[in-house]
Amino acid sequence: MAERVTDERTLAVYLASEGFFPYWLRAGNRAATSEERAQADASAKRALGIARRLDDPNLQSTALDALAGTGQTADDWRRALGYSEQRLTFHSRLSMVEKVDAYGMVAWGKALLGELASADRVTAEGLAQIQPGQVPAATLHVVAWRTYVLTLRGRWDEALVMAERQYQGCRELGSTSTAYVLHGFMAALDIARARQDQQLFDTYARIHDEITAAQPKGTDNRHWEGYAGRDPRPVAEAVAGFKLGLLSRLDRLERAVSRLLDQDVRLPFSTMSAIRDYARDHEFAMLEAQAERALGALDRDAAPLQRAIELFDRIGAVPYGARVRCERALLIGDDAEMTAGLKVLEQLDDVEQLGRFERLRVG
Repeated sequence: MAERVTDERTLAVYLASEGFFPYWLRAGNRAATSEERAQADASAKRALGIARRLDDPNLQSTALDALAGTGQTADDWRRALGYSEQRLTFHSRLSMVEKVDAYGMVAWGKALLGELASADRVTAEGLAQIQPGQVPAATLHVVAWRTYVLTLRGRWDEALVMAERQYQGCRELGSTSTAYVLHGFMAALDIARARQDQQLFDTYARIHDEITAAQPKGTDNRHWEGYAGRDPRPVAEAVAGFKLGLLSRLDRLERAVSRLLDQDVRLPFSTMSAIRDYARDHEFAMLEAQAERALGALDRDAAPLQRAIELFDRIGAVPYGARVRCERALLIGDDAEMTAGLKVLEQLDDVEQLGRFERLRVG
């Protein structure tokens, strides 16, 4: 039918939609072939050309989003981010749904690639343009990424403000439809656990469990159902069974590895070296740093711990650089490095880790 369509806008909408085919194959846990991705790219690029000729900004944005999705399914997040950033160059001409979605996609790419300062700016800019009640589902996507990014940066009080906004948004939309924000609640749970705030922890644990329990078994959104529990063993099993690639949710994997390391749970060397190599090959800096931290703990080796510190410092992941400084200081007997790490943890009110290092020093 598309071959017989004479209206260019109608044809472009169809072609842009066809460009999403590899992305939605992922919902069925199947990776697109290279031929399918190439065909989807060709359709989306053809749609983009028509949309530009028609000067239709929303259609341009849709086509660029399809091209970004193909990049994601190919594990080329640098390419995906480039297409998503193009959408923001004309954001003032976009509908609110299209505009806010573009901000969310840029934030996602930047967070995975370790560009936390930029992700911070993008999420703040995006949320500043949204009036109360506007596009709530799309807004939640940006709010969740801001919660995650602020947690990694060590701006925990601000992260908890975002987590509360996320919580209220999920309540209004219905928890079962908001699985795409789970990483935000995982980050909020991490802060509540670190500060030993039981009331806050219970609040976010309940909604995390509500969302995950409503998802089909065997899906990504169900994979981390044990994250809000006290027992770390289900989380360790989830990490060991995590499948890299296929547009896997690496932000959730990063949170799980971080939590296990915070609780001195050792992960298999083969698992962590595979994650480290994959993250390094694809520029997933935050995940790479956590994997180096895990390998250093496993081998009691200061070298990977130092690499983790360097990565965390470059990214600006303040709480995690502080943790690894303390872990490395214990290993090599560096009192100055231990003092520096503990100072940061004190400023964060990270009661859990302060207690952990006190026990490790005495032991």
